[in-house]
Amino acid sequence: MSPDSAANKPFGDIALCLSGGGYRAATYALGTLAMLDELNLLDDVKLLSTVSGGTFTGLLYATWQSEGKTFDEFYRDFSNYLKTTNAIDKALDDLYTTPSPSGSTDLSLIRSAAKSYADSLLGERTFRQLMKIAKKDGRFRELIFNATEFREGNSFRFRASWDKTVFIGNQNFAVPKDVAEEIHLADIVAASSCFPGAFEPIRFPDDFYWQSPLAAIRGKLIKDVENPFADPPVYPNGFNVGEKCIPLPLMDGGIYDNQGISNAVMADRNNSFGLFLVTDTSPREDDILNLPDTSPRRGWVSLETLFWCAVALLIVCLTAIGIIGYSFFKADEPNRFADWQIIVAYVVSIAPAFLLIGVLIWAYSQFSRFETLNISGAKFRLWHYFKKMAVPDAIEIIKSRVSSVLAMTSNVFMKRIRQLQFNNLMNPDSRARLVSFNLIYSLNPTKDRTWLWKLDPELRPTPEMKEISAKAETVPTTLWMNEEQFEILIACGRSTTCFSLLKYLWQKWEAEEKEAQKHDPPFNVPKPDSPESPYYEIYTRLKTKWLELKNNPE
Repeated sequence: MSPDSAANKPFGDIALCLSGGGYRAATYALGTLAMLDELNLLDDVKLLSTVSGGTFTGLLYATWQSEGKTFDEFYRDFSNYLKTTNAIDKALDDLYTTPSPSGSTDLSLIRSAAKSYADSLLGERTFRQLMKIAKKDGRFRELIFNATEFREGNSFRFRASWDKTVFIGNQNFAVPKDVAEEIHLADIVAASSCFPGAFEPIRFPDDFYWQSPLAAIRGKLIKDVENPFADPPVYPNGFNVGEKCIPLPLMDGGIYDNQGISNAVMADRNNSFGLFLVTDTSPREDDILNLPDTSPRRGWVSLETLFWCAVALLIVCLTAIGIIGYSFFKADEPNRFADWQIIVAYVVSIAPAFLLIGVLIWAYSQFSRFETLNISGAKFRLWHYFKKMAVPDAIEIIKSRVSSVLAMTSNVFMKRIRQLQFNNLMNPDSRARLVSFNLIYSLNPTKDRTWLWKLDPELRPTPEMKEISAKAETVPTTLWMNEEQFEILIACGRSTTCFSLLKYLWQKWEAEEKEAQKHDPPFNVPKPDSPESPYYEIYTRLKTKWLELKNNPE
């Protein structure tokens, strides 16, 4: 890299991946963008690949850029939204008033969440607005907002690209350009952040709002989509079954890749990006599953005992109704049918019994649906197996299975996918890529970076920085936050981004120095803090900012 190019674009074009993690990820990503802006590096970001909470930040930033707004305007608008809006609370408020685009009467929390994003942030803006700014030499070359489709378990990309041959969606479920242009940005945010447990899947296209009639959108989706890489050059679209468009369930992009790395790598087919900066807010969890207490829990109240208690209660209610009814009709009161006070007194007396009977009958009808269970042709008699089980044991069995499944999906599975994506990005056999991992706990590592402190002792974080990083890591994955959590995550995002880029420059120097020593004759590579280095200007800029942050990390 020549000194001139290093001064203008010290890292070349930057590919920025913003991970999922609710408002924690969105705010940390906002802090990352703020630091890149302070370092005059934000305009070098030409690729955005975002997931879930990161999509909130990345999509809104790209949208504000497409409208010619400044970063300060974006920061003001988005920070105000994060600090004042409880997205779940707003979605619940709109749950019964949010209409379905398909005309169905079902309730959908993710659909009402999309409405709240439109009301609070994005209005009626559509993907057309972002597709127009993705140009080869424009502000962005690639904008990729990631979701996961639940038909074949693959990534589903809302992608605006300078390359007109790429798919929107994926190869099995390709979205024609004229359909993609009508997708509301609020629906993209909802699809990308539709995490399991909080939301049900959002159905494409039936739960999306369109400018054209939904029937017309369905008709376009069942047509074949041109694919120049296929032979013949037309790819059959997976949306169609005969002449009918089958909705595609979409959920959180983090299920497939929580850092958005895989699609960013795919978009960099020509190795045109000088640096991949990957922000990740996944917290470290040393104990992802607490085993239940092994002390005895069995009691005398079994599930069968509860059943017979319910039967006895039903008999008592029926007996009470019979006694009260008998006393009413046999009472020595000739005007009892004319005295409304007497009638009301009797009705009030038997109403609780009728209500309890109704509840017991409903509970039994629900229970009878699960008395037997068919799995792959095998029939299991659940009541036969579990009726002798004590209530505490039954609760513990359900609790342990739910917690183990959540630990598997949210921790073991996600950590494995995360490591595979990191390995893919760093694989030296596939490409020589420059990568900086911007982890939320980078300032508070479990192992001391002695090698880095030897190269530059001033890079050691202060205790205050470590405390901020530790607090940021513990912010829960929610769609709401308070002012204190916001400030902690912004401070952590800013400081960590500056530190990660400084660390990256030393790692890059070490790798280049190692290669230089293999030459015959060997030679030395100037360190980044040396005036002879092409990275001296950016290193000095980063170091100055870092020392400012050490004095006042917040």
